Amino acid sequence: MAMGYRLPDLLGVVAREGLLLASFGYLPAYAAGQGLYALVRSATQLPVSMDPSRSTTVFLMILVMCMASAGLAMRRLADADPAEIF
Repeated sequence: MAMGYRLPDLLGVVAREGLLLASFGYLPAYAAGQGLYALVRSATQLPVSMDPSRSTTVFLMILVMCMASAGLAMRRLADADPAEIF
């Protein structure tokens, strides 16, 4: 705001950051989860797998957490005084 950006522009940046963190955090976590499922499957001979409904649920939970965090950051950003930031 001190540099001339409007509040809706800054809130959009924070929301995009939340979406990017959720997306880019989910991809390596999904790969690691698949690796752990394969390890458990080979070590115990149990039929465990990551089905699409479970992976979708996990992604939605990550998305909700990241957007809640972004919402908290947006609230603090809206209350911030531009002169105090710099």
